[in-house]
Amino acid sequence: MERGSEEIVKPVKPETLLLIAILSLALTCFWDVFIVFLPSIAFCTQNVSFLIPTPDVDLQGQPFVMFLLLMLLIQIPILRKRLTTSNLVYIYVTALGVSYFSSWEHPWTHDIGLVVTRTVTMESYLRYVPDFVAAPRDVAELLISGVGSVGAIPWNVLFPGIIWRFLLVALFGGISIGIGSIFRRQWMDVERIPFPHVMLAHTCLVNVENIGKKEWYQRKPFLLGILAGILLAIPLSGATLFPWFPDI
Repeated sequence: MERGSEEIVKPVKPETLLLIAILSLALTCFWDVFIVFLPSIAFCTQNVSFLIPTPDVDLQGQPFVMFLLLMLLIQIPILRKRLTTSNLVYIYVTALGVSYFSSWEHPWTHDIGLVVTRTVTMESYLRYVPDFVAAPRDVAELLISGVGSVGAIPWNVLFPGIIWRFLLVALFGGISIGIGSIFRRQWMDVERIPFPHVMLAHTCLVNVENIGKKEWYQRKPFLLGILAGILLAIPLSGATLFPWFPDI
Protein backbone atom coordinates (compact mmCIF):
# COMPACT_ATOMS: atom_id res chain seq x y z
CA MET A 1 0.00 0.00 0.00
CA GLU A 2 1.39 3.37 -0.96
CA ARG A 3 0.63 6.82 0.36
CA GLY A 4 2.41 9.51 -1.64
CA SER A 5 6.06 8.45 -1.85
CA GLU A 6 5.88 6.44 1.40
CA GLU A 7 5.41 2.71 1.09
CA ILE A 8 3.38 1.12 3.88
CA VAL A 9 3.77 -2.59 4.52
CA LYS A 10 1.36 -4.27 6.93
CA PRO A 11 1.87 -7.87 8.10
CA VAL A 12 -1.00 -10.28 7.61
CA LYS A 13 -2.50 -11.42 10.90
CA PRO A 14 -3.05 -15.15 11.61
CA GLU A 15 -6.81 -14.63 11.99
CA THR A 16 -6.85 -12.99 8.57
CA LEU A 17 -5.15 -16.03 7.05
CA LEU A 18 -7.72 -18.26 8.74
CA LEU A 19 -10.60 -16.24 7.31
CA ILE A 20 -8.97 -16.36 3.86
CA ALA A 21 -8.69 -20.15 4.13
CA ILE A 22 -12.38 -20.44 5.10
CA LEU A 23 -13.42 -18.11 2.28
CA SER A 24 -11.29 -20.08 -0.19
CA LEU A 25 -12.95 -23.32 0.86
CA ALA A 26 -16.44 -21.84 0.58
CA LEU A 27 -15.82 -20.25 -2.83
CA THR A 28 -14.18 -23.40 -4.21
CA CYS A 29 -17.12 -25.57 -3.16
CA PHE A 30 -19.64 -23.07 -4.55
CA TRP A 31 -17.99 -22.61 -7.95
CA ASP A 32 -17.28 -26.34 -8.36
CA VAL A 33 -20.95 -27.14 -7.75
CA PHE A 34 -21.97 -24.29 -10.04
CA ILE A 35 -19.80 -25.60 -12.89
CA VAL A 36 -20.82 -29.25 -12.39
CA PHE A 37 -24.53 -28.43 -12.73
CA LEU A 38 -24.03 -25.95 -15.55
CA PRO A 39 -25.51 -27.18 -18.88
CA SER A 40 -22.79 -27.91 -21.41
CA ILE A 41 -24.43 -25.55 -23.90
CA ALA A 42 -23.92 -22.68 -21.45
CA PHE A 43 -20.21 -23.25 -20.82
CA CYS A 44 -19.27 -20.40 -23.12
CA THR A 45 -21.58 -17.82 -21.54
CA GLN A 46 -22.29 -18.84 -17.94
CA ASN A 47 -19.08 -20.46 -16.74
CA VAL A 48 -17.74 -17.15 -15.28
CA SER A 49 -14.20 -18.33 -15.95
CA PHE A 50 -12.05 -16.72 -18.64
CA LEU A 51 -13.69 -13.50 -19.80
CA ILE A 52 -11.32 -13.14 -22.75
CA PRO A 53 -10.84 -16.45 -24.64
CA THR A 54 -7.26 -15.69 -25.65
CA PRO A 55 -4.23 -17.80 -24.63
CA ASP A 56 -2.17 -16.34 -21.77
CA VAL A 57 -4.64 -13.51 -21.09
CA ASP A 58 -6.29 -15.35 -18.18
CA LEU A 59 -8.74 -12.62 -17.18
CA GLN A 60 -10.90 -14.44 -14.64
CA GLY A 61 -14.53 -13.47 -14.13
CA GLN A 62 -15.18 -14.82 -10.63
CA PRO A 63 -13.39 -11.97 -8.79
CA PHE A 64 -15.58 -9.44 -10.61
CA VAL A 65 -18.70 -11.37 -9.64
CA MET A 66 -17.47 -10.97 -6.07
CA PHE A 67 -17.17 -7.22 -6.66
CA LEU A 68 -20.83 -7.09 -7.72
CA LEU A 69 -21.80 -8.95 -4.55
CA LEU A 70 -19.62 -6.69 -2.41
CA MET A 71 -21.20 -3.65 -4.02
CA LEU A 72 -24.51 -4.80 -2.52
CA LEU A 73 -23.09 -5.92 0.83
CA ILE A 74 -21.26 -2.64 1.40
CA GLN A 75 -24.65 -0.90 1.54
CA ILE A 76 -25.40 -2.72 4.81
CA PRO A 77 -24.18 -0.50 7.69
CA ILE A 78 -22.93 -3.37 9.86
CA LEU A 79 -20.79 -4.70 6.98
CA ARG A 80 -19.59 -1.35 5.68
CA LYS A 81 -17.15 -0.98 8.56
CA ARG A 82 -15.77 -4.47 7.91
CA LEU A 83 -15.30 -4.04 4.17
CA THR A 84 -12.22 -1.86 4.37
CA THR A 85 -9.78 -1.37 1.51
CA SER A 86 -7.48 -4.08 2.87
CA ASN A 87 -10.35 -6.56 3.27
CA LEU A 88 -11.58 -5.85 -0.25
CA VAL A 89 -8.09 -6.59 -1.56
CA TYR A 90 -7.97 -9.83 0.45
CA ILE A 91 -11.34 -10.90 -0.96
CA TYR A 92 -10.29 -10.08 -4.52
CA VAL A 93 -6.99 -11.99 -4.24
CA THR A 94 -8.77 -14.97 -2.66
CA ALA A 95 -11.42 -15.05 -5.38
CA LEU A 96 -8.72 -14.72 -8.04
CA GLY A 97 -6.73 -17.64 -6.63
CA VAL A 98 -9.83 -19.83 -6.32
CA SER A 99 -10.91 -19.04 -9.87
CA TYR A 100 -7.88 -20.82 -11.32
CA PHE A 101 -8.77 -24.05 -9.54
CA SER A 102 -12.53 -24.01 -9.97
CA SER A 103 -13.14 -23.00 -13.54
CA TRP A 104 -14.36 -24.72 -16.67
CA GLU A 105 -11.18 -23.92 -18.62
CA HIS A 106 -8.81 -25.52 -16.11
CA PRO A 107 -10.92 -27.86 -13.95
CA TRP A 108 -8.20 -28.97 -11.54
CA THR A 109 -10.72 -30.27 -9.03
CA HIS A 110 -12.51 -32.31 -11.70
CA ASP A 111 -9.42 -34.22 -12.79
CA ILE A 112 -10.37 -37.68 -11.48
CA GLY A 113 -8.26 -39.50 -14.03
CA LEU A 114 -5.60 -40.54 -11.54
CA VAL A 115 -8.20 -41.50 -8.95
CA VAL A 116 -9.95 -44.06 -11.16
CA THR A 117 -7.09 -44.87 -13.52
CA ARG A 118 -6.67 -48.43 -12.19
CA THR A 119 -10.05 -49.36 -13.67
CA VAL A 120 -8.93 -48.61 -17.24
CA THR A 121 -5.16 -49.18 -17.12
CA MET A 122 -3.26 -52.46 -16.98
CA GLU A 123 -1.92 -53.20 -13.52
CA SER A 124 1.52 -53.97 -14.97
CA TYR A 125 1.80 -50.30 -15.87
CA LEU A 126 0.68 -49.14 -12.42
CA ARG A 127 2.76 -51.44 -10.25
CA TYR A 128 5.14 -48.58 -9.48
CA VAL A 129 2.38 -46.03 -8.89
CA PRO A 130 1.56 -45.69 -5.15
CA ASP A 131 -2.01 -45.83 -3.89
CA PHE A 132 -1.99 -42.21 -2.78
CA VAL A 133 -1.50 -41.20 -6.43
CA ALA A 134 -3.91 -43.70 -8.01
CA ALA A 135 -6.54 -45.18 -5.70
CA PRO A 136 -6.81 -49.00 -5.43
CA ARG A 137 -9.02 -50.68 -8.02
CA ASP A 138 -11.78 -51.64 -5.57
CA VAL A 139 -12.00 -48.08 -4.25
CA ALA A 140 -12.03 -46.64 -7.78
CA GLU A 141 -14.84 -48.99 -8.83
CA LEU A 142 -16.76 -48.04 -5.70
CA LEU A 143 -16.45 -44.34 -6.54
CA ILE A 144 -17.63 -44.94 -10.12
CA SER A 145 -20.66 -47.02 -9.11
CA GLY A 146 -21.55 -44.77 -6.17
CA VAL A 147 -21.65 -45.36 -2.44
CA GLY A 148 -25.03 -43.91 -1.53
CA SER A 149 -23.87 -41.45 1.13
CA VAL A 150 -20.94 -39.28 2.04
CA GLY A 151 -20.24 -41.34 5.15
CA ALA A 152 -19.81 -44.50 3.06
CA ILE A 153 -16.94 -43.02 1.04
CA PRO A 154 -13.64 -44.73 2.02
CA TRP A 155 -12.05 -41.54 3.31
CA ASN A 156 -9.24 -43.43 5.05
CA VAL A 157 -8.00 -44.64 1.66
CA LEU A 158 -8.59 -41.36 -0.17
CA PHE A 159 -7.18 -39.07 2.51
CA PRO A 160 -3.48 -39.66 1.60
CA GLY A 161 -4.33 -38.82 -2.01
CA ILE A 162 -6.11 -35.65 -0.88
CA ILE A 163 -3.04 -34.61 1.13
CA TRP A 164 -0.77 -35.40 -1.83
CA ARG A 165 -2.75 -33.22 -4.22
CA PHE A 166 -3.00 -30.46 -1.63
CA LEU A 167 0.79 -30.44 -1.25
CA LEU A 168 1.21 -30.25 -5.04
CA VAL A 169 -0.94 -27.14 -5.17
CA ALA A 170 0.51 -25.65 -1.98
CA LEU A 171 4.11 -26.10 -3.11
CA PHE A 172 3.27 -24.60 -6.49
CA GLY A 173 1.63 -21.65 -4.75
CA GLY A 174 4.58 -21.17 -2.37
CA ILE A 175 7.12 -21.20 -5.20
CA SER A 176 4.97 -18.77 -7.21
CA ILE A 177 4.71 -16.38 -4.27
CA GLY A 178 8.48 -16.56 -3.76
CA ILE A 179 9.23 -15.79 -7.41
CA GLY A 180 6.59 -13.06 -7.42
CA SER A 181 8.20 -11.45 -4.36
CA ILE A 182 11.57 -11.36 -6.12
CA PHE A 183 10.04 -9.74 -9.20
CA ARG A 184 8.10 -7.27 -7.06
CA ARG A 185 11.13 -6.04 -5.12
CA GLN A 186 13.59 -5.96 -8.01
CA TRP A 187 11.30 -5.00 -10.87
CA MET A 188 7.75 -3.91 -10.05
CA ASP A 189 8.69 -1.62 -7.14
CA VAL A 190 11.33 -0.03 -9.37
CA GLU A 191 9.56 0.31 -12.71
CA ARG A 192 6.10 1.14 -11.28
CA ILE A 193 4.43 -0.01 -14.50
CA PRO A 194 0.71 -0.72 -13.97
CA PHE A 195 -0.44 -4.17 -15.04
CA PRO A 196 -3.66 -4.09 -17.14
CA HIS A 197 -5.43 -6.77 -15.05
CA VAL A 198 -4.55 -4.93 -11.84
CA MET A 199 -5.72 -1.60 -13.26
CA LEU A 200 -9.10 -3.14 -14.06
CA ALA A 201 -9.38 -4.71 -10.60
CA HIS A 202 -8.26 -1.47 -8.91
CA THR A 203 -10.87 0.53 -10.81
CA CYS A 204 -13.62 -1.87 -9.72
CA LEU A 205 -12.37 -1.92 -6.13
CA VAL A 206 -12.28 1.87 -5.86
CA ASN A 207 -15.77 2.18 -7.30
CA VAL A 208 -17.18 -0.53 -5.03
CA GLU A 209 -15.65 1.19 -2.03
CA ASN A 210 -17.14 4.58 -2.95
CA ILE A 211 -20.38 3.47 -4.59
CA GLY A 212 -22.43 4.73 -1.65
CA LYS A 213 -21.17 8.30 -2.10
CA LYS A 214 -23.44 10.26 -4.42
CA GLU A 215 -20.69 12.81 -5.04
CA TRP A 216 -18.29 10.10 -6.29
CA TYR A 217 -17.40 11.24 -9.82
CA GLN A 218 -17.17 7.72 -11.27
CA ARG A 219 -20.43 6.52 -9.73
CA LYS A 220 -22.67 7.10 -12.77
CA PRO A 221 -20.23 5.75 -15.44
CA PHE A 222 -19.55 2.67 -13.31
CA LEU A 223 -23.24 1.89 -12.80
CA LEU A 224 -23.99 2.53 -16.48
CA GLY A 225 -21.17 0.16 -17.40
CA ILE A 226 -22.66 -2.58 -15.20
CA LEU A 227 -26.09 -2.00 -16.73
CA ALA A 228 -24.65 -2.16 -20.25
CA GLY A 229 -22.90 -5.43 -19.39
CA ILE A 230 -26.12 -6.95 -18.09
CA LEU A 231 -28.05 -5.87 -21.17
CA LEU A 232 -25.39 -7.36 -23.44
CA ALA A 233 -25.35 -10.62 -21.47
CA ILE A 234 -29.12 -11.15 -21.66
CA PRO A 235 -29.27 -12.11 -25.38
CA LEU A 236 -26.10 -14.22 -25.12
CA SER A 237 -27.30 -16.10 -22.07
CA GLY A 238 -30.90 -16.36 -23.22
CA ALA A 239 -29.99 -17.88 -26.59
CA THR A 240 -27.97 -20.66 -24.92
CA LEU A 241 -30.33 -21.42 -22.05
CA PHE A 242 -33.74 -21.08 -23.71
CA PRO A 243 -34.48 -22.55 -27.17
CA TRP A 244 -37.27 -20.06 -27.73
CA PHE A 245 -35.04 -17.02 -27.07
CA PRO A 246 -34.17 -15.11 -30.27
CA ASP A 247 -30.54 -15.60 -31.23
CA ILE A 248 -29.39 -12.18 -32.41
